[in-house]
Amino acid sequence: MNRPNQRVVYLNGDFVPESEARIPFRDRGVKFGDAVFDTTRTFGHDIFRLREHLERFYRSLRYLRLDPKLTIDEFIEVTEQVVERNLPLIGKDDDYWVTQRVTRGIDPADRTAWPEWDGPTVIVECLPLPLAARAESYRDGLEVVTPSVRRVAPDMVSPRAKTHNYLNLVLGDLEVTAQNDKVLAI
Repeated sequence: MNRPNQRVVYLNGDFVPESEARIPFRDRGVKFGDAVFDTTRTFGHDIFRLREHLERFYRSLRYLRLDPKLTIDEFIEVTEQVVERNLPLIGKDDDYWVTQRVTRGIDPADRTAWPEWDGPTVIVECLPLPLAARAESYRDGLEVVTPSVRRVAPDMVSPRAKTHNYLNLVLGDLEVTAQNDKVLAI
């Protein structure tokens, strides 16, 4: 069901209004960051290099040994439908970030509370690009600060896999913006 003026997301086989998309708090993506994602964007409402992004996405899925229970072609179809269903909500000169996410789902021991939640959690969603909010930075540039927080070493977790383990980036951003909220953390 689509609601006027509300984005639609794909969640485990269904297209639902964004405000109704819910995942259990015991989902391993929430509990442990046990999830993979990939993001691309649209240009002129066309999804940029979707197959290439999904090929990278599937490499990350293999790295985490996650089976999304969808083929790349099925992900392409779902992603295109999500964007198509959401295009009426943006202007002709606006575009979307487009993201696919897969978590390992709920551990079998936790599934008694959510018996219908079996297998991975699969989400496809889009969000308008914040071009107006970033226009000043594009026009005037911005200050760059390197925070004290470092990335996880590449010999620990592959930086090629796009996982939900971004806590170090969040901490670095918090450190930098506490000094100046107009600064970009790198």
